[in-house]
Amino acid sequence: MPQIESREFGQLTYDENDVYLFPSGLPGFAGNREFLLVERGGLAPFCFLQSVAEGGLRFICLPTGMVDGAYQAEVGAEFAGELEIEPGSYGPASEGVQVLAILTIPEAGPATANLLAPVVLAPGTRRGCQCIQFGTGAPAAYEIPWMVRRAPQVVD
Repeated sequence: MPQIESREFGQLTYDENDVYLFPSGLPGFAGNREFLLVERGGLAPFCFLQSVAEGGLRFICLPTGMVDGAYQAEVGAEFAGELEIEPGSYGPASEGVQVLAILTIPEAGPATANLLAPVVLAPGTRRGCQCIQFGTGAPAAYEIPWMVRRAPQVVD
């Protein structure tokens, strides 16, 4: 079985059938087209998109339903073709599709979720893409007030 050395997770052994192909890559990372969805029980609902090619490249994500329960990603014909699914609106209750928001976690202040360009995964086809939500007004930095980095507490 193939392995990668991940900066955050150490040695990851994976089955090639678990790899998601991103035909267009991710904006800014077009050379990285293969990712693993890494889920760890103790870190749920957070998950990670780990590049297969670069062990130091990973994105922390949340299902969009954890950010905004009413959020729907519009998957147009172009993106649907890459995913090999039907065009349409996909949200937390959609079958056969996972919609994730990539997070930014600053040193101070609340984390933000990118709802302008959610990551849509189609487990049935093992395809993924970052589906930009043109004309929807979805924010690229949606604040998550319940998620603030805190300084470590000293226990006496």
